[in-house]
Amino acid sequence: MASSFVAYRLPKQSELYYNSSEAIILENIIDIEESHFVVVPFDNKSGWPIFAFDCKATRQISPNEWKNLLLNFDAQPVDIYQASPEEHHQQVNQIIEEIEKGELNKVVLSRVQSKERKDKSLKQIFTQLCEKYPNAFVYLTQLPNGQIWSGASPETLAKYEESKFETMALAGTKTLDNENAVDLVWEVKEQEEQVWVQNYIKAVLKSQELEYSQSETYSSVA
Repeated sequence: MASSFVAYRLPKQSELYYNSSEAIILENIIDIEESHFVVVPFDNKSGWPIFAFDCKATRQISPNEWKNLLLNFDAQPVDIYQASPEEHHQQVNQIIEEIEKGELNKVVLSRVQSKERKDKSLKQIFTQLCEKYPNAFVYLTQLPNGQIWSGASPETLAKYEESKFETMALAGTKTLDNENAVDLVWEVKEQEEQVWVQNYIKAVLKSQELEYSQSETYSSVA
């Protein structure tokens, strides 16, 4: 079993956080009672466990300390199926047919692409993500099963503070260029994408009979 750790940087902050304690393995996320950094499989039928790092063992480190930090990477290969261009086009055509029949409204079709890391270290990649995406949550983690994950996400899944729960419907993207976010003009397509996510969140809240308030729609710099 590989040694585990997590490093992350919160949105719009410069501080780095590091936790080298061994991740605990859980069967259900509701078993967590205190603050943890949690890695949850997208598909609960995948057979992957839930990994969690106790935030009480997390410490703040300086960029210079991060630069000199020795990390023992023990990456294990991940068996991921990569669709050929022909298969990808076939899937797109199938989705178009389903949309035209009215079975689906919005679909996001993902495709795996492999890239050579060349001479960049994983620590360098994490640092570059922090520099390029100041408004995102940036992380690098090695899990006990040997898998290494890193990314930058501008989307807040949930924020809980002073008995107040907040989430966001973030959808629709366009290049900012030299414009200000408040001056962006969104096409109907992008507006509809945001409304679909917004309506889904409201439907979930209503299904749980939860009262909520909704802000005006605004542009967010990712």
